[in-house]
Amino acid sequence: MSVNLAAINDRWGGRLDGDAYFSLNGFVRGQRGKQHIRWLTSCFADLDCYRLGVEPIDLRYRLDQLQLAGELPQVSMYAESGRGLWAFWLLAEGNDQSPVRAWPEKVELWDRIQATLNKRLAKLGADAQAYDASRVSRVPGSINTKAKLPARYWISTDSHGNAATYGLQDIADRLGVKPPRQRRRASTEAVDPARRKQGKLGRLGLGKCRAEQLEMLSEMRGGFPEGCRNSALLIYASALMTAETPRHEVARKVHRLAAHCRPSFPVAKAESVVKSQINREQPLKWRNERIVAELYVTPLEAEAVGLASPEKASRSEIAAAREQLVRQAIERDRSMSIRAVHAWVREHWAGPKPPSRGAIATDLRRLSA
Repeated sequence: MSVNLAAINDRWGGRLDGDAYFSLNGFVRGQRGKQHIRWLTSCFADLDCYRLGVEPIDLRYRLDQLQLAGELPQVSMYAESGRGLWAFWLLAEGNDQSPVRAWPEKVELWDRIQATLNKRLAKLGADAQAYDASRVSRVPGSINTKAKLPARYWISTDSHGNAATYGLQDIADRLGVKPPRQRRRASTEAVDPARRKQGKLGRLGLGKCRAEQLEMLSEMRGGFPEGCRNSALLIYASALMTAETPRHEVARKVHRLAAHCRPSFPVAKAESVVKSQINREQPLKWRNERIVAELYVTPLEAEAVGLASPEKASRSEIAAAREQLVRQAIERDRSMSIRAVHAWVREHWAGPKPPSRGAIATDLRRLSA
C-alpha cells in the first residue's frame, strides 16, 4: 500500500517537515507499547556513524562485505537518518506477503533476532538501545534538525528489481538464532476457575490496597515532599494499574496526587509517570520494605497505613528453637525414630514453616555426639 506523504504533510500543515517519526512495527489504538503490538514489519539495526567518525557510505560498504561473507542476510532497505545509517530486513509471510502477526512466541523470536543483529553489528556502531519492538524512525524527507539533513530511504533490490523479504523463522535460521522453548500449557480441564478467579481478586485487592495506602500517607503528610514525589507517583500509578483502574481514571488520580505534593509536581512529569505505567506489559511490584525506603516512611506512619512488616526470626533463632524441640522429644523417649521425632517437632512447631526431616536428623546427630 502506497502512502502520499506530501499530501498528508500538506493536510497537517507541514508537521512532517522536521523531526517527524513513525513506528516501525504495527500497533493497535495508537498505543506504542509492547503489549499493544499487532504486526512485525521488519528487523533492523541502527548504526551510529557519528560515534565512529565515518560516513554512511563507509558503513554501507562494510555491510556489503558481511552480506557477501554470508554473515548477514541481504538487506532489504537502507535509510540515512541524518546522523546514522539504518539497515532493514523486511518481514512478510503467506501468499499475500502480509506482515508477521505479533503472537507472543513470534515477538519472543523477534527479540532474539534483534539481539543477535545488534551483537553482530556492535563494531559498526549498532545502537544497543535501538532494538525494542516500539522503536520509531524518521519519516522519509523529514529534517533532522540537529544534523540539518533530510532522512532518506532506498530499497536494495536483486537482479529482478525486487527487495528481499523474509519470514521470521527464515531470517532466524540464516542468523543461527534458536527458537524459544515452547512453554507447556496446562489443559483447560486442569484449571480450577474458582482458583483463577481467587488469584485475580487477590491481585486486584492488593493494587487497591496499595493505592489507598499512598492516599492515606499523602493525607497524613499534607502531600508528599520534594525528594520522594516521583517515587510516590510511580508507586501510586503502578498500584492503580494492578487494580485494573481505567486509564483515564489512572491519569486523573495521579495528577490529583501530584497537585497535592509539596511543592506540586510538574504536570508534564506527572504525565510521563502515567504513560510509563500505562504502556508497561506488567505493572511494577512493590514490597512494603521498598515503599518504606523510597518514601522515607516512619515506623508510626507504617503502622498507621499498614506498611509495617512483621519481624522475621533469624536463622540462628529458628535453629535454636528447632534444636530445643528435638531435645524435648528425645528426653521424652530416647527410642524414638527420626520419623517419630520429626512428627513430634512438626506437631509442636510454632513457626510459619516446619523444619525438614534432614534438619531434624542433623540436630539428633549433634545432640547424640
